[in-house]
Amino acid sequence: MSQASFDTLAAIRKLEKAGCPARQAEAMVSMVMQATGVTVQMAKDLEHTKLQVDATKNALAALRAEMQAGFASLDARFASLGARQEQVERTMVTKGELYRALWIQGGVLATLILTLAAAMLGFALYLLTGS
Repeated sequence: MSQASFDTLAAIRKLEKAGCPARQAEAMVSMVMQATGVTVQMAKDLEHTKLQVDATKNALAALRAEMQAGFASLDARFASLGARQEQVERTMVTKGELYRALWIQGGVLATLILTLAAAMLGFALYLLTGS
């Protein structure tokens, strides 16, 4: 913010011409300078505060964008995990069905082996006893 120049000597002379004593004119000009200085400093402070607010807004916007990107990434990962979980569940069902089928086949094979063993034992007894 630019500060306009103020000719204090010209202001004092003007006040003296208007009938103010020199000391009073000097005091008045000094007070105007102090008030102007405070006003200029306040304007500078306000400008600095505005810059800080703008910087904070920009930082918050960047953080918001980063968070949205992070949430999008998390959503994608959760979707991927959901798909993976479904795949694992399908695999588990398939393995369960496979184990069930193997147990059934094992039972059938065990029954066949026992039946064959009984038949062989019967045939052996028939040969040994001759009847």
